[in-house]
Amino acid sequence: MKTLTITNKSLGKRLSLGILVFALVLSTSALVASYVYFKARTDSYYENMGRMTLHTAEVELNPNEALNYRNTLVEDARYASICDALVQVRNAHPGVRRLYMMYFTDQGGTYIYDADKTSERNALGQTEKIENYYAIKTAALIGEKIPSRVLNKKEGAFLSMSQPVFTSKDSLVGYLIADLPMHQIMGERKDFLWNVSLPLFGFSLLWCVFFFLWLYIRVISPIRVISRAIKNDTLQAGEDSEVHTGDEIESLYHLIQKRETSMAASFSMNFKKTWKREHDALTELYNKEKFESLEGTEYQNLSSVGIIFVDINNLKMLNEIYGRPVGDIVIKKAARHVDRFLEDHSQGFRMGGDEFLIVCPNILEGAFINIVQLLKDSSPALNRSGDAVHCSLAIGYSFAAEPPVNMEEVMARAEMAMYAEKKRIKEEQDSQNG
Repeated sequence: MKTLTITNKSLGKRLSLGILVFALVLSTSALVASYVYFKARTDSYYENMGRMTLHTAEVELNPNEALNYRNTLVEDARYASICDALVQVRNAHPGVRRLYMMYFTDQGGTYIYDADKTSERNALGQTEKIENYYAIKTAALIGEKIPSRVLNKKEGAFLSMSQPVFTSKDSLVGYLIADLPMHQIMGERKDFLWNVSLPLFGFSLLWCVFFFLWLYIRVISPIRVISRAIKNDTLQAGEDSEVHTGDEIESLYHLIQKRETSMAASFSMNFKKTWKREHDALTELYNKEKFESLEGTEYQNLSSVGIIFVDINNLKMLNEIYGRPVGDIVIKKAARHVDRFLEDHSQGFRMGGDEFLIVCPNILEGAFINIVQLLKDSSPALNRSGDAVHCSLAIGYSFAAEPPVNMEEVMARAEMAMYAEKKRIKEEQDSQNG
C-alpha cells in the first residue's frame, strides 16, 4: 500500500531553485537570441551595402581602360575622372570607408584605382604587402568576404567585400574591393546590446521574479502551511484557516482539515475503546485479558523471564470492617507501588481482586533480583495506622532462563512463593497478636 511520507525537503527551496534556473535560462536566451538576431541583420545589411557599392562602382568602370592603366601605369584626365566617379559612389554609401581596385601579385596587392582624395591616396601601380596572400586572392576571386585585419591595418579591422572585374575577352583585370570599418559595425552591436538586449534581459529577469513572488504567495506558501500543519498534527477543524487563496488549494486545505479532524476523532475513540478493553479501570494497570493476550503472542519463545506475584494481605477483612471504598484506596496504593518498578519492557497487571502480576521478559537475572529487592524494601503503608486491620504486600517471584521458557511453570513457582510469603506474614501477625 502506498503511503504519504512527510520529509524535511523543502518544496519552496526546490521550486525557488527551479524558477531561478528557469529565469536565468530564459533571460540569457532572450539576451543571446536578440543579439544574434541583430548581428545577423547588421551583417546582412553591411554585406548588401558592400555588394551594392561594388555593383555601382563596376558600372562606372571600363574594364579595358582599367587593363590599359594597369599595364601602362600612366595617369591622365580620364583616369582622374574615373577616380572622382568612384569617390561619388563611395560617398553615396556612408557605411563604406574605402573603395579601390587592385590586382594581386607575389609582391602583394597593386592599386589600379583608389577612391580617395586625401594625401593617403594610393597611386596607380603602388603595391601593398599583404599577409596571407593566397587566402586573400582566393576570397577576392570568388567574391567572398576577405579575412579581417589583413588589409588597411593603419585604420583597424575592416569587413572587406570584393568583386572580380573581367574584360570583354574574359581576361581578369583586378578586383573591386569595398572596406567597411569593423569599429562602426561593432559600435552598432554594442549600442544594441546596451540599449535593447540588456534591458530585455533585465525585463525577463524581473518578470520571473514577479512570477516567483506570485507563485510563492499563491501556491508555495499555502502548501507549506498545509505540510507543516500535517507534520505537527495541528490541522484541526474549527481553527482559523491560514490559507486564503480562494482556489483549489484552499479547498484542499479545508478538505484535509476535515479529514484530519475526522481521523483524530476516530483514532481517539478507538484508542479509548482499546485502552478500556486492556486496562483495569481502578488501577489503570493492564487487566487479566491483556495478560492472556500477551501470553499467546509476545510471551512465546522468550529467552528469559522474571515473574513477580503481589498480593495484599488482609484486604478482605478491611473491606468487611470499613467498606469497599477504603479497600479501593488500598488497592490503588498497591498498584502505584507496582507501577513504580515497571521498566521499559516490563508490564504490570491486576489479575483480579487483590492480586497483581509483574512480567519482566528477556531480562538478566541480576537485574530482575534487583527489582524484586527494591519492590520489597520500599513497600509502602497501604492503610491508616489507626485501622484495626493492617494491610501489607506478600511478594513471590521466580526466574527462568532456559529457552524456550515455560510461562506456566514460572508463574506457578512465583505464585507458590507468594502464598508461602503470605503464610509467613500471617503467622508472624498471629504470634504477635497471641
